[in-house]
Amino acid sequence: MCEYDNKYESIITAILNGDTDLYKEIVSEYKNNIFAVICSIVRDYHTAEDLTQEVFIDGYIKLNSLADYNKLGAWLVKIAKNKCYNYLGRTALKHKQECAFEDYLTDNEKQTPENMVIDRLERENIENAVKNLPDSLKTVTILFYFENYSQKKIAEMLNITENAVKSRLYDARLKLKKELDYMNTNTKLPDDTKFEEQVMSAINNIMGQFENENFLQLIDEEIKKIGKNKNALGMLYYWRGASQAGGKNQNLLGAKKDFEKSAEYLNRDNKYKGAAVSGLKIVDCLEIDKDKYISDVTISVAGEVLKQYENKTDWLCNPGFNQNGVSSPQIAYYQIYLWASRINKHLFDLNMAADESKTDENGNTMTLISKDEKATVLAGTFENCLHIGIKFNHPNPHVLNRNFNADIWYAKNVGLIKFSVGEITYELCEYKINGGDGYFPAAVGNLWNYKSIGLDEYKYYQFNEYEIVSVNDKDDGRYINLSAVSCFKQKKNSKV
Repeated sequence: MCEYDNKYESIITAILNGDTDLYKEIVSEYKNNIFAVICSIVRDYHTAEDLTQEVFIDGYIKLNSLADYNKLGAWLVKIAKNKCYNYLGRTALKHKQECAFEDYLTDNEKQTPENMVIDRLERENIENAVKNLPDSLKTVTILFYFENYSQKKIAEMLNITENAVKSRLYDARLKLKKELDYMNTNTKLPDDTKFEEQVMSAINNIMGQFENENFLQLIDEEIKKIGKNKNALGMLYYWRGASQAGGKNQNLLGAKKDFEKSAEYLNRDNKYKGAAVSGLKIVDCLEIDKDKYISDVTISVAGEVLKQYENKTDWLCNPGFNQNGVSSPQIAYYQIYLWASRINKHLFDLNMAADESKTDENGNTMTLISKDEKATVLAGTFENCLHIGIKFNHPNPHVLNRNFNADIWYAKNVGLIKFSVGEITYELCEYKINGGDGYFPAAVGNLWNYKSIGLDEYKYYQFNEYEIVSVNDKDDGRYINLSAVSCFKQKKNSKV
């Protein structure tokens, strides 16, 4: 099962950098191997299915602690066995189960790809498989693994070279792997993606419970294991800060300290870098005149990532967290750049001509209406603006009126200045441009503040700010990491 581990090195790195959906690939690749391990121990299909799901949830939460990405499979097997031991109870397990073939392997042999498969099976299956080996392979296998003779001693006993012994052991492991895989063809999960979806749903649910005390305790346990891996520590400190930023366990001073550590430790191109900076800003927002506002607030803390390439600017992702409290129609669209990129993730495509439209696979449409409009917003009047129109369906199928028309304006050398959908409009009210050019200038420190027009300032406090925290040029384009933070608070004396 480990022969594929090398390809997951880049996937694990991407997951730790915020592309959490990629974890489904790991679940899909290893689910049947882990399920087989658990089935061979607990001997119950439905229990094994539940424990397998728990293994992948634990694996996701503890992924930062995996020191060697090339040993992903062995690491998951270890988690699976511990799950089984905890489920059965060590005393009962010792009484019922024979030792696994792994216990007969020398330390040098345990981490070979072939033995990672062998490791998941009971001794009974191993013995049956060994019996089916050709005599020459069976003899060296029994002498080496079961009788504990050295390879040198076996060579002397059989009057063959030591290299021949090594070769026969290698061939034996390959044949055992094939035989054992055949024995377990019925010990697998369904081929559809339902299991992967269940795992990711459970993971998202757990990560959404970051304000719970147990979550904070789990993070602290993982921090102790990380050691000097600063990028991994930065990720954990981010979630530690998030767990204290709101809810019943709110501790703003603790959250601020954690977000500071996260911002310090994370790599500059980590997708959570902007989220850590957003965390610091949200703490400041929550501390403003706390006595004037009700405790129920809406906050969004994210590290949005944009990509510029081939005259296009795309929105890629926004790892972070939301806490929904205050209810207002305007608040539904506080993640401005996300909503502005509903068609193929494009904010805009300058390869399009005026009046040209693009339709994505979901039937959503983007139209480049004009490249030379004049637009007036709270921050001023801008000439030669890019005007984009989009028609899209709300991604949630349970929303009654799913059809939306939106208009977005971009000013050259400034960026997005206005976003309007239905009766809801956000306008740029303040900005700072340190460098860069085009309709989305990319330079560290560039900053944009927006206000929701029509949101009664007597009733609400609002803060919507985007700031570039890093710009990373790569072979396939320029990646822009943004701090994206929103906060809406309702005043105590207002009537909504």
